[in-house]
Amino acid sequence: MSGKQVRVLVSILFAAAVAILSVGQASAVEQIGPFAFAANNPKAILLVGDIDSNTPAHFRKALARQPQAKVLVLASNGGLLSAPIKLANMVQGRGMSTAIPARWGCYSACVYVFFAGKDHIVRGKLGVHRMSTKGGGKNGAMVASSYYNAVKGDLSRFGIPKGVIAKMQDTSHNDMYVFSKKEIASMGINRGGANSLAAKYANH
Repeated sequence: MSGKQVRVLVSILFAAAVAILSVGQASAVEQIGPFAFAANNPKAILLVGDIDSNTPAHFRKALARQPQAKVLVLASNGGLLSAPIKLANMVQGRGMSTAIPARWGCYSACVYVFFAGKDHIVRGKLGVHRMSTKGGGKNGAMVASSYYNAVKGDLSRFGIPKGVIAKMQDTSHNDMYVFSKKEIASMGINRGGANSLAAKYANH
């Protein structure tokens, strides 16, 4: 995807963010890094874009501006794994929920953030693949397997289902495995009631 295509996608998603956050009321939507939020919708922050080394710091600033936030709405292609895990730890530590609305997607390392939510509901796309490694083929797969063993505690702590982890490990980093609605139901990927904040924002 070219830089221009990314900018167009981000502008579309932020337009959707404005619609979600405004709830029929006029209110300015603020942006800090990839995060968007509005004063008249104090319970939500939206993450729109890739997760990089600056994202955790941007999230802390967004939370300072939106201290009552209880749900993080996700539209991200992921990023370098250390930053998403830091972000996931922050989400889990605050007891926040996560949501992926229809037509939005959370891919690659973004799934760590999704599963870190106290409640987490996906109505859009959830996609995984194996971590990227310098060595391809069998060696790359072995390195990836060793890495997943090293982060086994994080995988368990975030409650990522075994079926999701298996797809992470089995899918090349050049591909993306997107879970079907049937798989989302059968694997128990969604967590949270119909009246939860996660459901409210996922269903928007």
